[in-house]
Amino acid sequence: MAGHAWNGMEAVKLLFS
Repeated sequence: MAGHAWNGMEAVKLLFS
């Protein structure tokens, strides 16, 4: 469940990293 949200956040963090 939370994995989906975290997966999206990881992508955002990589883009904004």
